[in-house]
Amino acid sequence: MIGPDPGAVGGEYGLVITNTINVPDCRDVHLYTRPDAGSWLLIDGQVVVDNDGLHPPTTVEGWRVLDVGDH
Repeated sequence: MIGPDPGAVGGEYGLVITNTINVPDCRDVHLYTRPDAGSWLLIDGQVVVDNDGLHPPTTVEGWRVLDVGDH
């Protein structure tokens, strides 16, 4: 889980996490988010998972074929 402890944060907040993954060979990657108030997951600037909106914890999945290298 990435983010602050929900019990320690009062009110509303936003979080932007940036990271790089290295793919050693071309492959289909399965990704998902499970927020309780909306999220997006982007790879190379393109939305892979759109889990936006106010809702209870909800899992939304996405797949992307990634070429070799950093993303």
